[in-house]
Amino acid sequence: MTLIQLFFSFLYVGLFAIGGGYAIIPLIEQQVVQQHGWLTGVEFADILTISQLTPGPIALNCASFVGARLGGIAGSVIATFACILPACVVVAILALLYERLHNHPVWAGALTGLRGATVGMIAAAGLSLFIKVILAEGAASVRVMGTAFDPLALVIFFGALYLLRRKKLGTMTVMLLCGAVGVAGYFLSHLFGG
Repeated sequence: MTLIQLFFSFLYVGLFAIGGGYAIIPLIEQQVVQQHGWLTGVEFADILTISQLTPGPIALNCASFVGARLGGIAGSVIATFACILPACVVVAILALLYERLHNHPVWAGALTGLRGATVGMIAAAGLSLFIKVILAEGAASVRVMGTAFDPLALVIFFGALYLLRRKKLGTMTVMLLCGAVGVAGYFLSHLFGG
């Protein structure tokens, strides 16, 4: 992996990151895990988790952390810059054209289609991440019909979902609670598992 490859991979991500935020995650995963094999799915899930915990947009945090993991500080700067470069150019152009386009029916139709695509991309990223985390080899994983399965990750997932949707706890509170449960589960599995 060279810094030039990293630049062009994240430039590609930035060019096709319609929807930004969580919608960019499948593009980053496709580049760094599937296409180039720079990270494993679990390593990418870890970086995504850290990106969620840190202040700022998750897509930029993810680009920065992936770049740092692959190329140090230079990699972080290059990945982040390449990721935001297309958006800066497009936003500058759209800002100039907005007054002419905002009532145009073609523009409204394009936005309708892009909103649907964004929701689909976010759902696909969530499902992909869910499968990778639940079916991952880990400290608490067990084998079910020959497949590694992490019951603690599943319990934490449903617990987080419950706390976020039903109890309306803040994201940071839920992340900290889930992290504490994960640490406790790790120590308990090592204490009783061997």
